[in-house]
Amino acid sequence: MKPASCRLLLLVFTVNLLLIGGAAQDLAPSAPQKLTLHSNVLNEDRVIWVRTPHGYDEGKGAYPVLYLTDGPAHINEVGSIIDFLADHDFQLRTSKLG
Repeated sequence: MKPASCRLLLLVFTVNLLLIGGAAQDLAPSAPQKLTLHSNVLNEDRVIWVRTPHGYDEGKGAYPVLYLTDGPAHINEVGSIIDFLADHDFQLRTSKLG
């Protein structure tokens, strides 16, 4: 391969890599926020982790809430699954028991 062709190929590869990297940042899930609340009943602080979906800051409307009782252990995995389902118009069906 000629040196000019190698340079051109390297330039095209580098530009594509930069474009893909920029697009991937837009797809990255939002980082969970750590909030600390004081309980007067328990007289101690409690930590709450909050992860909001894409578009939440733009105020697109109401969002359902999912409460996880295992703290931050699975917040990113569960959040990513929920983002995937929301991006593919998955409608959660719920049923009332009793």
